Amino acid sequence: MAAKTPTQSFPRSAHKAPFPQRFSKKPYGAASSGPHPGELLPYTHPEGNAEMALSDFFSAKDIQAIRDFGSLSFHSMGDSGVGSPEQHAIADAMSRDINLSHPEQGPAFLLHLGDIIYGQNKKAEYANRFYRPDDNYHNLIFGIPGNHDGEVRSTLDSPSLSAFLENFCQPAGEQPPMAKSFGCIMPNEPGAYWYLNCPFIDIVGLYSNTGENYGAISHPDIQDNGQQKTWLTKTLKTIKQQNNKAVRALLFAVHHPPYASGLQEGGFGHPGNPDMLKDLDDCCTAAGIWPHAVLAAHSHNYQRYMRTLSSKRVIPYFVVGTGGIGTQNIPAPIGAKSADGSVRFANALESHGFLTTSASKDQLTFTFTAAVDTHRSIFETITMDLKTGQQV
Repeated sequence: MAAKTPTQSFPRSAHKAPFPQRFSKKPYGAASSGPHPGELLPYTHPEGNAEMALSDFFSAKDIQAIRDFGSLSFHSMGDSGVGSPEQHAIADAMSRDINLSHPEQGPAFLLHLGDIIYGQNKKAEYANRFYRPDDNYHNLIFGIPGNHDGEVRSTLDSPSLSAFLENFCQPAGEQPPMAKSFGCIMPNEPGAYWYLNCPFIDIVGLYSNTGENYGAISHPDIQDNGQQKTWLTKTLKTIKQQNNKAVRALLFAVHHPPYASGLQEGGFGHPGNPDMLKDLDDCCTAAGIWPHAVLAAHSHNYQRYMRTLSSKRVIPYFVVGTGGIGTQNIPAPIGAKSADGSVRFANALESHGFLTTSASKDQLTFTFTAAVDTHRSIFETITMDLKTGQQV
């Protein structure tokens, strides 16, 4: 079935970010200008294998209920951390899907795609830009850091990622001080990147560092000898071995999008990240396993790209930077293709909202819901067949 795109119009938010109104007819290429000197920052890496399981956070009864139900669903969005009315509205809109007593019957958690906190003094801003806006959202929130989470804008932000690590990566059995004051429970993530094993799906969360337009999981400026890239290859090999030749959903989450700007080289906000994409592809090739979908954020709108591998398998790449910061115009034209024809810019929407992913043993389904004030509208739903690698 093709993507379901309703014909109705969507309310426009008054909270809008500046966005360049340029269009380049140059096709998307593999060139990259690289980061500015000093733009990428070293950070503290996770210790050990950086693995989690959903069963670490849910009871055995809940995990069995999810398995018996036949699917697991969860929310995703990024670029929320400004404390805007739109951020509150999106959290409230997502909360309407939650069934805390029966997590199998609704989204079981939120996967935040980064830029959790904008601006300086991030540790203090977690109160008004994370905990208060999400006060009505009672699901567990997993997160990966975005470039603004890693930036150092004041002495209180040093070292890089300190606020993120304090709130998302407390040792097992401990909780962040601010979470305690708000009565929240936060996951004990192993660090800025991690692997989460869930019923029906494996999720790999990655950190693409602090570049404004340049995302990287590996670069000499990070001064870590490619530690995250090495970890990713090793983790993918572990996942492949665990699957034992069975087909099982695999999803990557990374803040900077591999594809963006409608596959154009100029205009339309943040560009895609071909250097990072090459690193991801290198890891997948070395491990012999590829994701079934990639979720990103960074651009402040919704975008979807469909990439066809040489094996003819299709991978959807999503941009879901729709969590509360001002929206940006969508790229044009929808339907554009990369120079080699392997990637198609499939759809986009300028709106706040969220993505709901549902994973079963046979399929992955993605639904983007536009959310403005109290109004919710499904923009599109696509389903991917895990065995064939094709859109249903």
